Amino acid sequence: MKTYGQFCPIARASEILAERWTPIILRNLFLGCTTFNEIAAGAPLLSRALLTKRLRELERVGVIEISPKSDGHGSVYEPTQAGWELEAVLHAMGGWADKWMDVTFQHSDPDVVLWSWCQTFWRREALPAGRVVVRFDFERGDRRVRLWLLVQEKEVEICRRYPGFEEDLVVAIADPQLFAEWHLGLVEWERVLRSGGVTIEGRRNLARALPTWNAGPETHKQRRKEKGYVRNRLLPAI
Repeated sequence: MKTYGQFCPIARASEILAERWTPIILRNLFLGCTTFNEIAAGAPLLSRALLTKRLRELERVGVIEISPKSDGHGSVYEPTQAGWELEAVLHAMGGWADKWMDVTFQHSDPDVVLWSWCQTFWRREALPAGRVVVRFDFERGDRRVRLWLLVQEKEVEICRRYPGFEEDLVVAIADPQLFAEWHLGLVEWERVLRSGGVTIEGRRNLARALPTWNAGPETHKQRRKEKGYVRNRLLPAI
């Protein structure tokens, strides 16, 4: 880890937080990811080699601790007290970006939207009984990507390989930006469908219910309302 050679606290903190991918790794840890694969799932463009390096750097500076799993297979990654105190810093960074930065196509990987949905915003009380398989198709650069959501007994799992069960819904994401904006509560689901940015084939009752499984849109809208702004425009005081 390179230093700025300055005693300034901002410079010293930046030696950790300004490293590429480090804030994302910390975000995933704060969201409850404790294993290597869980952390990696929330950063699909991060190589496993670089993730290993960043985790070791964070351990060396005392931000996380790494301990063996109880069964001896793999490791558990958890923030230290110093690490947890960075959570407020990341929330402040996120609040600033929510206020001043627009979501663009480059920010809109559906893989990450689905990960965020399942990691934090899944409404288990709204899920149907039994097993449901939802396939998501989208493009990342010049490559077609296919992911499945496997819902069983009110639990959900993202599968990167065909899970072996009949697909109940197929969701094609032609406009990743619009899909991300829906998750952030910036546009309504009906608009996403009308635009053709997302199309759904399969069981009609499940297609209608699918957006109700995601608490993200309402949660994000409420947070912005509480803070007094929508996207990067302040709301007038009333």
